[in-house]
Amino acid sequence: MRKTLLLVSLLLVFLPAAAAQSELDCFAVIAGKGCTADGSVLFAHNEDDDGDVVVRFYRFERQRHAPGSVLTLKGGGAVPQPEETLGGLWSQMPGFDYSDIYLNDHGVAVASNACTSREDKPELTDGGIGYDLRHLVGRRARTAREGVEIAIAAVAKFGYADSGRLLAIADPGEAWVICLVRGKHWVAARVPDDRVLTVANTYPIRFVDPADRENFRLSPGLIEHAKSRGWYDPERDGPFDFARAYASPAARTD
Repeated sequence: MRKTLLLVSLLLVFLPAAAAQSELDCFAVIAGKGCTADGSVLFAHNEDDDGDVVVRFYRFERQRHAPGSVLTLKGGGAVPQPEETLGGLWSQMPGFDYSDIYLNDHGVAVASNACTSREDKPELTDGGIGYDLRHLVGRRARTAREGVEIAIAAVAKFGYADSGRLLAIADPGEAWVICLVRGKHWVAARVPDDRVLTVANTYPIRFVDPADRENFRLSPGLIEHAKSRGWYDPERDGPFDFARAYASPAARTD
């Protein structure tokens, strides 16, 4: 029997009258399959947004697309449509462009957490991509690993439009997280089977192995760009630490 992935989406709403509440309170928990009772990945995400909001839940169906069809992005760019896109479940919060959650019929789930970066000179093409990134993964990816490839290809082409974000993509067998920096820099890491990852609103990826493509992926020029901006100096800092180099100093945990 095919193991299933459990996706838990909790919404905590804070009214405007609430005392000084940060808007960056989302979190996620991802447990590798070696840590769960039934040997499947467990992915839970809390979407914590400020104000009195509405949550809509949809069932979307598979769709076939004519040759040459494109999906027009909110930023103004466009991507070709595949012959068929997938069906599944969609949680949407109108007016919140970065709060959508998808769980498709292949058991691929995608959600995200805001993570502010220090990048102030982003490279963007056609306005970049933001809102549509989870849409592409949720409606096209048949595995978490394929979802990673879809996401990083889109970011490589358009650049990420928001300050920064962690994109979590999971299927019943494995889970990945992608740390996105405004522009075209990112790093992705596979959640080990024997670990549990808890994500708040800051980058959780620290040290990476560029040679280990089974467990890590890095955007071209990631380390060199950090050096050029003065965010990373090997002699001063030692091994490259992604979060220390790219996270906004106000959001770093070190």
